[in-house]
Amino acid sequence: MKKVILLLAGIAAAAGCVLVTRSRQPRSIDELATNLQRAWADHHTIV
Repeated sequence: MKKVILLLAGIAAAAGCVLVTRSRQPRSIDELATNLQRAWADHHTIV
Protein backbone atom coordinates (compact mmCIF):
# COMPACT_ATOMS: atom_id res chain seq x y z
CA MET A 1 0.00 0.00 0.00
CA LYS A 2 2.86 2.34 0.87
CA LYS A 3 4.43 1.77 -2.56
CA VAL A 4 1.15 2.64 -4.29
CA ILE A 5 0.85 5.91 -2.35
CA LEU A 6 4.46 6.82 -3.16
CA LEU A 7 3.89 5.98 -6.82
CA LEU A 8 0.80 8.19 -6.97
CA ALA A 9 2.64 11.01 -5.19
CA GLY A 10 5.48 10.76 -7.69
CA ILE A 11 3.10 10.85 -10.64
CA ALA A 12 1.30 13.86 -9.16
CA ALA A 13 4.61 15.65 -8.60
CA ALA A 14 5.70 14.98 -12.18
CA ALA A 15 2.37 16.22 -13.54
CA GLY A 16 2.64 19.37 -11.43
CA CYS A 17 6.16 19.98 -12.70
CA VAL A 18 4.99 19.64 -16.30
CA LEU A 19 2.12 22.07 -15.73
CA VAL A 20 4.37 24.66 -14.11
CA THR A 21 7.07 24.51 -16.79
CA ARG A 22 4.51 24.59 -19.58
CA SER A 23 2.79 27.69 -18.18
CA ARG A 24 5.94 29.80 -18.56
CA GLN A 25 5.89 31.48 -21.94
CA PRO A 26 9.25 32.05 -23.60
CA ARG A 27 10.05 35.69 -24.10
CA SER A 28 9.80 36.95 -27.65
CA ILE A 29 12.87 38.00 -29.60
CA ASP A 30 11.51 41.54 -29.94
CA GLU A 31 11.20 41.91 -26.17
CA LEU A 32 14.71 40.57 -25.63
CA ALA A 33 16.11 42.92 -28.29
CA THR A 34 14.37 45.91 -26.74
CA ASN A 35 15.74 45.05 -23.29
CA LEU A 36 19.24 44.65 -24.72
CA GLN A 37 18.98 47.98 -26.51
CA ARG A 38 17.88 49.74 -23.30
CA ALA A 39 20.65 48.12 -21.29
CA TRP A 40 23.26 49.10 -23.87
CA ALA A 41 21.98 52.69 -23.97
CA ASP A 42 22.15 52.92 -20.15
CA HIS A 43 25.65 51.45 -20.07
CA HIS A 44 27.07 53.46 -22.98
CA THR A 45 28.15 56.92 -21.84
CA ILE A 46 29.83 59.80 -23.64
CA VAL A 47 33.14 60.82 -22.09
